[in-house]
Amino acid sequence: MAETSKGNSAPKIEMIHVFNKDITLRPGRSEEIKVGLYPHDADENDLNYISKNTDIATVDDLIVTAKDWQEGNNTTKIEVGGGNAKSVEVDVTVDPPTTVDGYWNNIATKNGMNPDDGNGEHK
Repeated sequence: MAETSKGNSAPKIEMIHVFNKDITLRPGRSEEIKVGLYPHDADENDLNYISKNTDIATVDDLIVTAKDWQEGNNTTKIEVGGGNAKSVEVDVTVDPPTTVDGYWNNIATKNGMNPDDGNGEHK
């Protein structure tokens, strides 16, 4: 029988698979880290994650958010782990903003719209 999480009948995480191990974002944009767990009924609450450099990107509830772009190093790693599983690293790169991004954000904001549909893509 699989080992269970403390106070929970769900089995502990034995393996983590990250489907998007390379994430590239523009400043202020977000993307979810998509994971698969083994066993499939493992407790997702046992997952933990940390950004190796929060000046470049932060992570909360598996949502990575890019910070402001700066000259120099714009890459970091997000470590995802939990249960008995070996941790997995996700490479995150923040690309410089473009004038197109600013143009669409400006137009959308002036028209009272949200320029982001939640997936980092303009509508």
